[in-house]
Amino acid sequence: MAAGATTNMTRNQYQALSIAIFPMVLAIGILTIPVVTDYADHALAEQAAGQTARWFWGHLICAVAFGLGALAACSIAGHLHQIGEGPDVVGLPLTAVGAALQAAGLGADGIGPLAVAATGSSAQAYFDGSATWVTGVFIAGSMTFGAGLIVQVICLIRAGVITGPARRIVFIAAITFAGAGAIPSGWGLYGVAAAALVVYLPISGPRRNAAPTCHHPADRFAPPLPCAIIPPRFIRSVPHGARLGIHSLAAIFQGKAKWQWEKAR
Repeated sequence: MAAGATTNMTRNQYQALSIAIFPMVLAIGILTIPVVTDYADHALAEQAAGQTARWFWGHLICAVAFGLGALAACSIAGHLHQIGEGPDVVGLPLTAVGAALQAAGLGADGIGPLAVAATGSSAQAYFDGSATWVTGVFIAGSMTFGAGLIVQVICLIRAGVITGPARRIVFIAAITFAGAGAIPSGWGLYGVAAAALVVYLPISGPRRNAAPTCHHPADRFAPPLPCAIIPPRFIRSVPHGARLGIHSLAAIFQGKAKWQWEKAR
């Protein structure tokens, strides 16, 4: 019994560490990369890439960070499974694919202009020729990773791992993380770093396993998700049929709709 408890404690510590380390490494990498104020201006990008060491190491650290991000997603999925939420068949795959795409884009963007400049050509030639390709990879990676993160945050809120005002703060930060990367400026990366810290550090802290409950009698059949994010006062104002639809869509999204309809009868 004691050995099992020790094993669980060790597992939780490793999970917490892997979740906490991702945003910190990502922030270090982003702060290392020279800021390009306007991605559309390739002359500015060439000037930033001229700071060779910072450009290379910043992109490399960020690429490593997204590898750690995939590990953090595995830890979140493992914790959800451990507390009885079942396997994460949506959030984890999306996050893993997004992390791979981000790492690929960061590798290309970090090495490409330096390799072109090393041949005696202008680094701007790299940015001119790769704009569509690399930008497309970054957009796909940001959207995919962000979607996976949002799904995992919703699962954590639904399971009661994140409680109180932190639920809305972390949820909004997850949306910010997904959207800040679309800002066509290096300053948007600072938003990504800040949002990552706001999302992942609370998740890596003390955990509560009790699922939140809906407090209004009319919502007794509902899964906790809508009550976790949407104010109960708003939910109660929605007509009964529409409320059933909202709860059912949320349950289907989590892959747990069967009991929803059984209790709704």
